[in-house]
Amino acid sequence: MHWNKPAGMSRPRRRALGAISIAMAGALSLGACGVGATNGGGATSEAQLSAAAANVESYGQVPEWTAPGPALDVSQLRGKRIFVIPITSGSAFEVQVEEAEKEIASKLGIDITFYTNQGTVAEWVQGMNAAIAAKPDLIFLESAPDPRQLQPQLKAAGEAGIPVVASHIWDKGDPNPPACTGCEGLDAIVRGPFADSGRMMADAVINDSKGKANVLMVGIQGINSGDIVNKAQSEEYEQNCPGCRVKEITLTLDQISGGALQAVTSALTSDPTIDYIVPTFDILVTGVVASMNTANRSEGTKVVSFGGTSDVMALLADPKSPVIADVAEPIRWSAYANLDQAFRLMLGMAPALETTPARLFDKSNVSEAGAPAYTGGFGDAYVDGYLELWSVNG
Repeated sequence: MHWNKPAGMSRPRRRALGAISIAMAGALSLGACGVGATNGGGATSEAQLSAAAANVESYGQVPEWTAPGPALDVSQLRGKRIFVIPITSGSAFEVQVEEAEKEIASKLGIDITFYTNQGTVAEWVQGMNAAIAAKPDLIFLESAPDPRQLQPQLKAAGEAGIPVVASHIWDKGDPNPPACTGCEGLDAIVRGPFADSGRMMADAVINDSKGKANVLMVGIQGINSGDIVNKAQSEEYEQNCPGCRVKEITLTLDQISGGALQAVTSALTSDPTIDYIVPTFDILVTGVVASMNTANRSEGTKVVSFGGTSDVMALLADPKSPVIADVAEPIRWSAYANLDQAFRLMLGMAPALETTPARLFDKSNVSEAGAPAYTGGFGDAYVDGYLELWSVNG
């Protein structure tokens, strides 16, 4: 059995990322796009600029892997089945995570099924019903269909004895169910680096602009992880960049396409001084760049995003691209973490405090992620660590 190691540097300097814990946002809501603004009213100090530069240096290092819980024997799971319902099959991040999960599960003799959907609540309900009818050993809500919209289905899964795990909603400081907010009906969660990532994005902008940015933040309504990212990002600007001006617009999922985003185009047209656009997720970058072209703003406007998807990392690697930084979640690490939590429940074990990290990539270190897939850049300690934890020989 051959386990692929991620591309990139095998033993780079490792430094743990700083921790921030922010409580979950309120209930999911879908509606028209909104706009908010904060005006910069002062000058960013030399101390604040030095702190941002130091943070950028720290965030650019490879995060450390630590075992999330006790060892387990995955050989007992051969022939078991996992049913995955992603938030949307249109997300490049989801597609790449799914590919990694398929590869890992196949090598372990575990069957994994993915339910294709376009991110609507009705499709999530259909997916849950299909999963319950299929009687898998575990259901995984990935990245994640909001469990508060699926309470009848989660109750039915519980009555059928099928454990349910969800990922990519809760931040690294949040506890497992039932103590976490908004996780009723779940058996475990996989936590993400969302507050950390928001700070990374803001510090990248503060550092690059020398504390004088006019920022357009572009969010997605109804995505709690995005709310955490943007809250931390906004707080970082407010606390550490008095010379920055920040405006935020939010879109609904059905407003996102491969073409220009009307709200972004309008914002760029109405304010010609905007010089940084910060979409909450990589899925927005294509539309943001299209809007820049439509508004004749392709020159002098820079983009910082979050996700680490191959397409956006390739743009980052292009010296002519407006993308100057991307806070990347580790695609393969996320797949291992998701499956580790699933395996624990399938074996009847207590859930671990499973958490995935992030790393800031810019044009100086993006090559470490490994072209053309750009799924590396996080070392290989997590691969060796999980395989040893699972009692699997490399």
